[in-house]
Amino acid sequence: LFWLASYYATCGKLSAGLALGEEMLAIVQEYESDELQTILAHLMTGLPLFHMGRFSEAYLHFQQAAAAYRPHKHQALASRIGQDPGIASLIWLGQTNIHFGYLEQAQQFFQEALAQTEMVDHPYTLAFSLLMAGVTPSNYFKRYGTALLYARSLLDLAQKEGFGYFQLLGMFYLGLHQVLQALANGGIQSETQIKEGIAQMEQALALARDCGSPLGMSSHLINLAGVYGQIGRIQEGLQLLDEAQTFVNRNGSHYFEPELYRVKGELLQHGSSHL
Repeated sequence: LFWLASYYATCGKLSAGLALGEEMLAIVQEYESDELQTILAHLMTGLPLFHMGRFSEAYLHFQQAAAAYRPHKHQALASRIGQDPGIASLIWLGQTNIHFGYLEQAQQFFQEALAQTEMVDHPYTLAFSLLMAGVTPSNYFKRYGTALLYARSLLDLAQKEGFGYFQLLGMFYLGLHQVLQALANGGIQSETQIKEGIAQMEQALALARDCGSPLGMSSHLINLAGVYGQIGRIQEGLQLLDEAQTFVNRNGSHYFEPELYRVKGELLQHGSSHL
C-alpha cells in the first residue's frame, strides 16, 4: 500500500492517495504494527492532505509520524523505503508551519531535519532535504543567497547521482533565486542575471512538463508567473496562472492556490497601470 500511495501522490491523484493512506492507518490501528508502519501510514495520509490544502489535518499526521520516529532504529531503513521517514516528517511539519504563517517554528523543523540529514548516508534523503528544508524555505525568508547555495548543492548532487527530477528542480530554483536576488540588487549586471535565470526556469519547466508528474507543478508555474510580472511580461504571466489553475482544478491541489490569487492580483494591477 505504501508504494501504491506514493505512486498516486506523485501522479497527483490525491484523493486516491488519501484513501490508501487512510487504509494504511486502519490496518495499523487494527493490528499491532511496528513503529515504521505507523510512521509511513501517517506520512502517506498527511502528504495528500497537505497538497489538498487541508493543513491542520495534515499537521496532526506529520506530528504523529515524527513522534513515532526513532533515529537509531529507523535511519538504517532509508534505503528500504526510498528516504528517511523521520526527516521527511520534520520537513513536512516545517512546510505546514510555513502555510500557517509560523516561520520561526518552521525554521526550527528545517534546521533539525538538516542536522539529522548529516547523520544519514543516503543521497536521496539529502537531495530531498536540500530542496524542501533548504531551497524552498529560503524564499519565504528572502534569503536568496542561501537559497542559491542550497540549489547549487542540490543540482550537483542530482547530477552525480542521476536524480533526474531533483536535477530539473535544482535548475528551476537556481534560476528563480538568481532572478529574485538580481531584482533585489538592481543594476546593469542584474539584467543579464535576470535573463539567464528566467531562461533556466523556462528550461526546467519544459522538462517538468515532459516528465509528466503534476505534483508541485502549480507552484512552479505560479513562481515563474510572479517573475514575469516583475519584469512586465504580464500576459505571459497570466497564461501561466491559467495553466496553474487547471492543475489545481484537475488534481485538487489547493496548497498553493492563495499564492495564485495573490500573484494574479498583482499582474492585473500592473497590467491596468500600463493601460
